[in-house]
Amino acid sequence: MFKSLNLLAVASIVCIGFAPESAKASIAFSFTEVGPFVEMKSSGTLDVSKLVLVSPGGWGGAGVETNNPPESDIMGDTTTGGLDQGYAFSPGTDLSGWIGNMFTISSFSWSLSGTTQFATYIIDGSLRTPGISIDSADVFGGLWTPDVAWQTLGDLASLGLTPGIYPVVDAVTSESITIQILKSEPVPGPLAILGVAAAFRRSRKLRFAMKSRA
Repeated sequence: MFKSLNLLAVASIVCIGFAPESAKASIAFSFTEVGPFVEMKSSGTLDVSKLVLVSPGGWGGAGVETNNPPESDIMGDTTTGGLDQGYAFSPGTDLSGWIGNMFTISSFSWSLSGTTQFATYIIDGSLRTPGISIDSADVFGGLWTPDVAWQTLGDLASLGLTPGIYPVVDAVTSESITIQILKSEPVPGPLAILGVAAAFRRSRKLRFAMKSRA
């Protein structure tokens, strides 16, 4: 019985801790140092039906590319296929998060896993602008879920990755794409901590009630 209570507590923690993320569609590409390596993991789901359909940008291989403003720094992975759809953010969206020194060195030496293809830009006139270019075969019901993971030898500094959190949030629909460059994995936020406390209190009350009935 106590095992069941523990499982209930864990389920409560997961549901409470992650409820805000499930309420809005968003994806993240997160770079972190892991021992002598830097790893990149993708997460989340993007509702591309709430973005603006445009022509896709091109890409080759897997890695990151630095560009001078007003063009965006970009990243992508086409090791398992090509790109045939592009999605721009709505007019009025603040795109400045990706324009600057997020990447200061272009690097394509990553080992990888995953099957989804992407590039984090579209072409606006002659400029590489923040957006997402993907393979339409990876879209299901308007939703795109990346599954890519990368690894390469080095640290953030040697790879030209500037630590920070770089989001672009659509001005109309709040769909978002975030690139995170962190020294270590992100810790649970305040809501997740509150979820842990609430689940622990519920577990204690249930155990007390069971003892009272005994």
